[in-house]
Amino acid sequence: MINKTKSVSLAALTLAIGLFASATPTAVAAPTWPPQPPPVKEDGDPLVLPPGNVCDFGVTITGTGSKVRVKEFDNGVVIESGKGTLLTVSNNEADASVTFESQGSVKRQVSNGDGTFTVSATGHNLIGLFPTDEFESGEPAGPSLKLYTGRVTYIDDGNANFTVLSISGTQRDICAELAG
Repeated sequence: MINKTKSVSLAALTLAIGLFASATPTAVAAPTWPPQPPPVKEDGDPLVLPPGNVCDFGVTITGTGSKVRVKEFDNGVVIESGKGTLLTVSNNEADASVTFESQGSVKRQVSNGDGTFTVSATGHNLIGLFPTDEFESGEPAGPSLKLYTGRVTYIDDGNANFTVLSISGTQRDICAELAG
């Protein structure tokens, strides 16, 4: 079974592990707007992802020092922004880890009116894509765990399944670094 915890916005680790949403592939819950974040993670509280979710091996993501602001506007747009999170991603099966600090990120969520929402993540965002995620072309997008510097735009179907619409900027493949 795939743990459907999703991707991490560097600035938002302590708020809601950023772009992560919780569900299982078999769970069918009614989508809500605005999207509800998973339980708040405290600084240093690790997120453990089993093998096959975002990398071929299990990973643990730990963050400290987040400075996040969330603003919901009257039109339903939700903007989450911040900087300063120090993230460490570790390979649970080897003695390998990478650490990096956010230089800032912004996530903008807009309801599409049908239970889905479009998300635009800009700046520095650690995004994990699962085997159930896909590119707009229908090609599989995951598993992958990459640090994107630029913009990633995707549609969330309300059940934490992403359709990636566009990616621009640079990509740092964290799984490849940790596989060593």
